[in-house]
Amino acid sequence: MHKAHWEEPVEAVANALFYLFALFIVILPPLAWLENVFSGREGAGWVVAAIIVFGGIGVLARVFSGLFADVLDRIRQGDLLRWLFVPLRAFSAVLGIYGVLKLEYFAIHGMPEAGGASWSDIIWQFLTAL
Repeated sequence: MHKAHWEEPVEAVANALFYLFALFIVILPPLAWLENVFSGREGAGWVVAAIIVFGGIGVLARVFSGLFADVLDRIRQGDLLRWLFVPLRAFSAVLGIYGVLKLEYFAIHGMPEAGGASWSDIIWQFLTAL
């Protein structure tokens, strides 16, 4: 079946975003840990240690990026972890449709104010409102 002229760019952008989000999910926790380790530290030793650690992350990214991209592509195509992502995709589709309907409801009737609650309370209220 032939793809329409607009499907290839949309698929390319979706794939790029998928890989970018997957990369952030993998790389952000170690970076957050490193920020906590190196915050408030001074001196040339810590600068050298940070350069070595971040340089090591860069080398690991270059060495394993092909393998990582291959695994992510196989997951995207449904060759790996199909048992996990098929129900997750269905759940996400239903939740997305419900979220759009809820957003339309709030746009028409107005969103109730959070009233000085913490972020965790606001997120919990949002999740339970869905």
